[in-house]
Amino acid sequence: MTLIARQWCAALLYAVCISIVATEAAAETIKTPEHAAPSFLLITFDTTRADRIGAYGYKRAATPTLDRLAAQGVLFESALAPTPITLPSHASILTGTYPTEHGVHDNAVFALAGNATLVSEVFRRRGWRTAAFVASYVLDAGFGLDQGFEVYRGPPPSLATVMNSARRTARDVVTDAIAWFATLDPSERFFVWVHFYDPHRPLAKQDWQGNEIKDPYQEAISIGDQALGRLLTFLEQRGMTKNLLTVATADHGESNGEHGESTHGIFLYQAAMRVPLIFTGGPASRWKGVRVGLPVTIAAIAPTLLEFARLPRDEMPEVRLSPLLSIDAEEPTSKADEALYMQSFLPYYSFGWRGLESVVWKGFKLIQGSRPELYALEDDPAEIRDLADEQPSKVRDLKARLAGLVAEHQPLGWADSRRVDEDDRQLLESLGYVIGAARENPLDATLPDPREKILEIARIDGAVKYLSRWIEVKRTSATAWQREQNGRKFLEKAKAIAMPLRESKARDVLLLRGIIEYELGNPSAAIPLFEQIIRTRPHEATTRGKLAEAYWKAGRREAATSELETAISLVSQQPLYYQVLIGWYIESGDIEQASRWMDRYSSAMEDGSPEHFEATIWIAEQRRRIRASKRTD
Repeated sequence: MTLIARQWCAALLYAVCISIVATEAAAETIKTPEHAAPSFLLITFDTTRADRIGAYGYKRAATPTLDRLAAQGVLFESALAPTPITLPSHASILTGTYPTEHGVHDNAVFALAGNATLVSEVFRRRGWRTAAFVASYVLDAGFGLDQGFEVYRGPPPSLATVMNSARRTARDVVTDAIAWFATLDPSERFFVWVHFYDPHRPLAKQDWQGNEIKDPYQEAISIGDQALGRLLTFLEQRGMTKNLLTVATADHGESNGEHGESTHGIFLYQAAMRVPLIFTGGPASRWKGVRVGLPVTIAAIAPTLLEFARLPRDEMPEVRLSPLLSIDAEEPTSKADEALYMQSFLPYYSFGWRGLESVVWKGFKLIQGSRPELYALEDDPAEIRDLADEQPSKVRDLKARLAGLVAEHQPLGWADSRRVDEDDRQLLESLGYVIGAARENPLDATLPDPREKILEIARIDGAVKYLSRWIEVKRTSATAWQREQNGRKFLEKAKAIAMPLRESKARDVLLLRGIIEYELGNPSAAIPLFEQIIRTRPHEATTRGKLAEAYWKAGRREAATSELETAISLVSQQPLYYQVLIGWYIESGDIEQASRWMDRYSSAMEDGSPEHFEATIWIAEQRRRIRASKRTD
């Protein structure tokens, strides 16, 4: 069968499957109650600050789509993320619960378990068509957010590198979403989640024509805005927006150097926590141009969607948060007395530092670590003046309120830890790892406060910048000599910056130092650094790939092939791993093993896909080389 024929058959099979799913869903479809929104579009911008959107007052913004949505619906001035970390924040958005409840506290090392209740499951059970199109492997289906979605698509793992997770542009995400929407009848109800990752670092420094981008962060937000505009235009042209409720928000913001944090994930200041939140269309259209000033949490989006669908709250019985809007209210309102919870446990899981918690209540914000910080947000939105010493009674009040929130939002047992089993934990304790010593308590008071350790992050960032320059030298140098000489200079500078961190057991530090040592030609120095990461994060295929390379360069060939085979078992559709492994077996003279892995490589790639086409050509070339080698012998 030709490639075109296979692709045609695959498309036909997909259409048949879609038809079957639609028929099954239609059997459970209920009639839409009066004034309810029949369809929902949830848009999440990754790493997007509210104050970089035109509707929030940023004059240099190029966000016409979001600005139009805000003008036509309800804008929340002070929407707060529950955590500045992508996977946990999206878990809150889709479950309507705080991280204290759903239990997902960091990327990669946690997954949402099958017993969790997602709003997508409610919609699918009630007859809505459901689909999700995400832009980062951080939100891969393996982390549990795919529950309730009949279609869940993200970037293929083959796009991942050791320094960055796989990602795709907002343009590609929308192209994928439009292709799925085209299979729907315009009368069908749907709940669709679309995620844009462009504002997350590393940011593009040049446009597609090679021109320098003056403000890469703002340009990335604009790219998402343009993609959203394209999607909405398509839906409008197909008549699918007549009673569509669109919710646009972000999982968290970006510090951009404020309070000493260059990106996000560590601190709980407004720069990383205040996000856009806009409800437009459907029942929200009658509140055209309304702005709600009181603080709200985006963790309450799920119960709000149930409200707009007129579905009973007991569809998600574990949700304790109230809807942000009432469909029958004359004006949108928010609870003035409601306290909001935030946390960041990434400092603990990534660096072995103490986690942070925060509460916002009645105009004040308390950040609790080894010491409290207190800010009056209305008078001091940039959180410059810490009032903790001046107002101890207010600190006590907010501490009590924080404790009350944690007690109210208890763990639901919805998270699977992807970190270590008990045997590995005992091994870690015997080696003196901080994670073992902390005994799984991110709020252990004996741990370092991240506010006192932020300079370590700055060192990591500085070393990464030199690594980036090294990569650029490798890409642009005309000769091997230039690549070696100029590249080594940047690697040496990166090593010098990272050297003071050599006692750190943090994953990012170990990975950084391992890559530097490996690229400087010191595989034996890189191996123990990569091995330490694997002990605590056995599911990290990309780190295993680097470890395998280091083993091979160090002459440990059996260990290298074994490690790369393990990496393939974790990410079965990474072409590079197959090609490297097969090349090693050929180099070693083990043609039988090489042939076996060629067969596995071919069968692992989806039939008719570009990756399968590439595999077919590459394997044919290797077999030709093997035959030629035998004739020479």
